[in-house]
Amino acid sequence: MLNFPTLIVGLYVFIFVLGVLILIKAFPSRQRVEVRWLLLFTATIAIISFCSLNVYVQDVLANKALFSRLRLLGFSIAGQAWFFFIFHTYGRRRFFHQWWVIAASFAPAAVTWTLLLVPGWQDLVTLNYETFPWRGVALVTFENGPWWKFHMIWCHLFMWLGVFYTLYLIPKLNRAKRNQLILLSLGGFVAVGVDLLAVTSFPSLRWAMLSGGTTVLTEIAILYSIMKHGLLDLSLIAKDHIFQKIPDPVLILDEKNRLSDFNGSAERFFRLTPSHKRRAFDEIAGLKGMDPLRLPSEARLSSEGLEPRSFQLIIEPLDPEAPFGDRVVLFRDISAQKTMERSLNDNLEFKARLLAMIAHDFSGVMESQTALSSALERQSGGDTKSLAQNLVHSTSTSKDFLTNVLLWAKSQENKFQPQVQPLELNMLIQDVLHELESTLRLHDLEAVVRSERDPILMKGDDVMLESVVRNLLKNAIRASKPGQTIDILIREKQLDQVQVTIQDKGVGMSPKQLESLQRSSADLFVSDPETRPLGFGIGLAIARRFVELHRGSLAFESEQGRGTSVTLTLPI
Repeated sequence: MLNFPTLIVGLYVFIFVLGVLILIKAFPSRQRVEVRWLLLFTATIAIISFCSLNVYVQDVLANKALFSRLRLLGFSIAGQAWFFFIFHTYGRRRFFHQWWVIAASFAPAAVTWTLLLVPGWQDLVTLNYETFPWRGVALVTFENGPWWKFHMIWCHLFMWLGVFYTLYLIPKLNRAKRNQLILLSLGGFVAVGVDLLAVTSFPSLRWAMLSGGTTVLTEIAILYSIMKHGLLDLSLIAKDHIFQKIPDPVLILDEKNRLSDFNGSAERFFRLTPSHKRRAFDEIAGLKGMDPLRLPSEARLSSEGLEPRSFQLIIEPLDPEAPFGDRVVLFRDISAQKTMERSLNDNLEFKARLLAMIAHDFSGVMESQTALSSALERQSGGDTKSLAQNLVHSTSTSKDFLTNVLLWAKSQENKFQPQVQPLELNMLIQDVLHELESTLRLHDLEAVVRSERDPILMKGDDVMLESVVRNLLKNAIRASKPGQTIDILIREKQLDQVQVTIQDKGVGMSPKQLESLQRSSADLFVSDPETRPLGFGIGLAIARRFVELHRGSLAFESEQGRGTSVTLTLPI
């Protein structure tokens, strides 16, 4: 029939077996410091259980005394090993990482081991062993040696330090870690309680070594955490390590938008402490009044004692399958990017203004040259007449180029927007043709306008649209041969759109040149004659920019040797 001592023996056998299983499970992860502390703690439990078992089953008093003393080897380091395991697994403070702190923690244990392992010094710890009958089994009692009280004080110091540190950590951890720590510490709490009862009220429990048997709860909790909660899962530890090392602030919110966890960067920037956990998101300094459900995509945040920084705010559910559960908020630091953008914008604005100043100054000179060359053309005759006409054409082209440079420089300004007002499209095109009348006559060309509707009323910036039509017509003029006609067709495409098609019968473009027109405006400034469309460059870049500002489009059709058709589509 089973009696109480038999159950105790079975318990210690079970504790020893569990300890071996934990050692087998944990040993492959021994490269991690917290696992090494767990291995040490489990080894001490195995030593204690093995020695306690032999105290029960040995018949000779000397053997019982030997194993009773050897039990103390495990007890001398069990408290420290458990404390450092808890600290390295769940704690953050750096104090206990220092080698001298660890050395000081184990110094009394080193003395205990020395005294117990040197035969002549064993009585300094325990002495005068006697048989103690308890419930039908012979146990042992002993008297305390001079070192005993120091041994006990140090063991209980770390036992209680582990208890208080656990109580300190529990409210500061997230839910999963908190539950895990409570489960792991349950055996330690029970052991402390049984030990207090044994010392104060039930001395027989001390000699029965019952407090050591409570470690079975801790071992079961360790095995359960290993198998169910990934206690030794390197990937989970790695994820937590990565989370803490992310250079950008990261906050974890629960389903009620309360702070659940944060990384080191968030702790430093937002001045967070463990007491901030469970607080509402908008109670965090620097985030006052912000709704986590309506976060802006970017924000400039400040914190006490730190320079304001620009962040891109990203919020995602922690579990994609539970979108209304815990969420992670990433504050991606884009301060350097914003500073670079401001610097680039300043440089671009300076260059655009400088270019505009140069073009403006030269345009005045070109105006004088245009007037002078026109006067020479009117007064010349014969061969001189042809040369004068070439001079007028060259001067006019240079003047157009500078005008386009001025328009392009202005279009690069951040605040450059169309000055929208009502206008009549047929009249606008006639005004441009009147302006180009002398150029058409100089090239012996004719422009024919056909409009399916008159008037065509729309809204837009007349200066911009005149520039677009002017650039397209000048390109058609350059591509045409003397005596040819340039057709301009104006029609309504839909109720809310109008199209202007300018078609010439000039040299046309190759497929490669036509393909180059699909590039961005910046890529139109090409120098390769094989890919540059005749007459296209800065003028087309400006035209495309102005059309985009009007939410319109440009389409090109061309066949080499047969001409080009450009269709401008604008909203009415």
